[in-house]
Amino acid sequence: MNHMDKKEFMEYLEFHGTFSDIPVDIILAAWEKAYGKDRVRKWIDDLEKV
Repeated sequence: MNHMDKKEFMEYLEFHGTFSDIPVDIILAAWEKAYGKDRVRKWIDDLEKV
């Protein structure tokens, strides 16, 4: 599937730089800003149970 099919897709619109390792702190801060701390905390808690 591609965007030409007129279906929803995810697009990354901003470049944040190049990192030698995954910038987890930056990612978590962005998720918390977009989705709220409680939702992100629940995701983390749920994944740690697996």
